[in-house]
Amino acid sequence: MSIAIAAYYKAETAAKEIFYYIAVISGIIGIIICDSDMALVAVVIPLVILFPYSIKSVALIKKYIVTLTAVLLAGRVAGCIKLIIPDKVRKLSNIMSGLISTNNIFNIIIIVLLLLYVLIVLSDNRLQKLLDNIKIRIVQIIYCVMAGGFGIYAIVRVISDNINKIGAFYITDNWGSGRGYIWSNLINGYKNYPFIYKIFGLGEGTVRKNLSYYSDSHWDILYGNVVDNAHSIWLQMLVTMGCVGVIILLVIFIHTLVNSAKHGVPDIIAGFGMAALVYAVQGAGNILEVITFPMFICAMAIVNCNKKIVK
Repeated sequence: MSIAIAAYYKAETAAKEIFYYIAVISGIIGIIICDSDMALVAVVIPLVILFPYSIKSVALIKKYIVTLTAVLLAGRVAGCIKLIIPDKVRKLSNIMSGLISTNNIFNIIIIVLLLLYVLIVLSDNRLQKLLDNIKIRIVQIIYCVMAGGFGIYAIVRVISDNINKIGAFYITDNWGSGRGYIWSNLINGYKNYPFIYKIFGLGEGTVRKNLSYYSDSHWDILYGNVVDNAHSIWLQMLVTMGCVGVIILLVIFIHTLVNSAKHGVPDIIAGFGMAALVYAVQGAGNILEVITFPMFICAMAIVNCNKKIVK
């Protein structure tokens, strides 16, 4: 879905725009029905990243409004699906289920967005002149500083709550369906590695060995199941391939973002760049790392092997 959102922005023909937009709505419907908090990343990150890019022109602003509308329209459609075949839809209890709410506020927001779109269409030339007179670069910098400040605050808050062992962001062993236990003990095991293993890791598929032999808990069973992956692509890489593996993966990831953002890249390449960004964030806490990591690598490979970029 994140591929479709970014590709929709880069699409140069009406046919491509319609195709990608249908894909966006379909993807959001799927995310709502699966009711995954982590899947929400695929919606939030593109909208956050594309906002400063969207204010450069009227055409892009209209696309941004239409994309926001797609999120709410998908909720309406998913709600209808749930009414028609309730037994076939996962029980909704998480953040994404809020979009299906019958509260009229969502319908009001849709109407407001549509009216805003019509207003922009009617005042197309005047709005473009206004944008031309505004220092867009300054607005983008302010937005990025605010977003960065929020990110720093979130990181500081997480660290503070876990040091004090109290607060909304305090990660207990049961936090995140057991992620808290897995992550804390894997990090503890990594700290106990011999120096050479800290550099190069224990080797692929050694999460269980970390928990059994190196962590102070010496326990690799959680909720009656053997823990054999870190549920995080970055922690998995650190434990199995060491800090060298993390650095190499991070360099490839940054290279991917740079290549996908270059001027003139095809719409689908920009889409896979966005997908790589989404997977990098989502994979940091994904419940099943083995699903996320191959997609993450494939997305980066597609971007970096693009012939227009290679030339």
